[in-house]
Amino acid sequence: MAPVKIVSEMSDSELAEARALKLIRGPLRKLACNIIRVVRGAGKAWEIAAQAVAVLESFEEYRSIVGHYPSDYEIREALLVREEPPSGPRDREIRWSYAIEDIIAGSLQMAASRLAGQPTQERAGESEMFKGFYEIEKIREENWKELNSSPRGKRKKT
Repeated sequence: MAPVKIVSEMSDSELAEARALKLIRGPLRKLACNIIRVVRGAGKAWEIAAQAVAVLESFEEYRSIVGHYPSDYEIREALLVREEPPSGPRDREIRWSYAIEDIIAGSLQMAASRLAGQPTQERAGESEMFKGFYEIEKIREENWKELNSSPRGKRKKT
């Protein structure tokens, strides 16, 4: 039997770059997670310096493999917290997912702006966060109306 040959559409350099990108993702996300947790009053503040060093080392390793530091896009992708909305025809689930994302993004904007002393940007984050809350409340109201308008969902008056 002849040996199996695996064929990839990626060149060796593209494969090396993809592997190098994985090297930065873990340390970068670990540091970001801890900083966010410390900002909210939890986390392990004493680990920030070691985590920052691990990020720098992973960036250097990336540079030694690829020839340059990770791009802005690659760093943003490694830190992206937005989730893909559920697929399918369920409109309320998709709206709910986007509303949660607005709440998260607005909260992070508020925290970052507060740390930077940027009250105007903090208000923008607050606005985004409350937009998400408003949408959640609309969906809850729609769900309640639907439940109480159906024969099975009607509550008995006592």
